[in-house]
Amino acid sequence: MKTLCTTLLLIAFNLTLTAQSASDVINNIKYISEVVSHNESSEIKKLQDIAAYYNIENADTFDANKKLTYDVVFTRTNCKIEATYNSEGEILKSTEVYSNMRLPMSLVKLILKEHNTWYISDNVQKVYYSSKSGTYKVYELEIKKDNKVKNLKFKIDSEDNNNTYVALN
Repeated sequence: MKTLCTTLLLIAFNLTLTAQSASDVINNIKYISEVVSHNESSEIKKLQDIAAYYNIENADTFDANKKLTYDVVFTRTNCKIEATYNSEGEILKSTEVYSNMRLPMSLVKLILKEHNTWYISDNVQKVYYSSKSGTYKVYELEIKKDNKVKNLKFKIDSEDNNNTYVALN
């Protein structure tokens, strides 16, 4: 229910920002509900919204007479989404990479609990979305203390709409 409410609020907010058809919103509701999170940086959410509400008919190579797929790249500072759309405007898959963005507070707390005298010096967030097989989110972090460096890797484990982080290393 919480996801549905969040999704509806995102749709309502973004409808005022973009001049897209209702079908563009409906086509990517699955992407929005699986990928867009209130825990992420606002810069990440902005780029994900742009991808979700992108009208494929605006692409130079769009051909309404053919059932094709279209690869579109969206970039902002330290953010990149490579999305594949079908001819109806649905995102079939995406690969997203975000460098040195604000991390979810629950992840930061988890890291500081285990490494309280360390600091996070670098991070990369990766999101892999597939309309067929779902979403996979990974956080790769570099932490430092004195002359020591550790690389940590976490993935989100979503169960019953509760996100937890699982260490991968």
